[in-house]
Amino acid sequence: MCRFIFFKVSLFIFAQLNKLKLRVLKYFYLILWVSLIVFASLCNANSIPKIQLFEHFDKVVHFVMYFGASLFSIPFFTFHKNYKRSFLFAFFFSVLLGITMEILQYSITENRSADLFDVLANIFGSIVGIIVYQIFIKNRRIEKIFFRI
Repeated sequence: MCRFIFFKVSLFIFAQLNKLKLRVLKYFYLILWVSLIVFASLCNANSIPKIQLFEHFDKVVHFVMYFGASLFSIPFFTFHKNYKRSFLFAFFFSVLLGITMEILQYSITENRSADLFDVLANIFGSIVGIIVYQIFIKNRRIEKIFFRI
């Protein structure tokens, strides 16, 4: 009897760890990407290499960063395949993150400044990220492989 209970408990723990591993993988990309955004937004501007391929190249960088933020936050907010809600939450999360980073750049960094056009690039990147997810990733094999939804 004791072995049977131990076996059942072991199976239950193993199943829960497997589920946890899948959930953690789903959130790993978002945590990594947001950490990259926070680091890039708040680090000393003099320590970042200046890559200026054309004028306003930094807006392209903002677009790409928040494109990724919305793309990786959709699985985080997806519950029971309710994509409408997850797209809305991902958009607001990305926009709030962008606005927060701009405010923090203005208030706590010495050699960084806030820019309204950076916020607009962030919003545009978030919108395009959601559209790309809807068209190319939603309910496809890539979603199951990378995000475990």
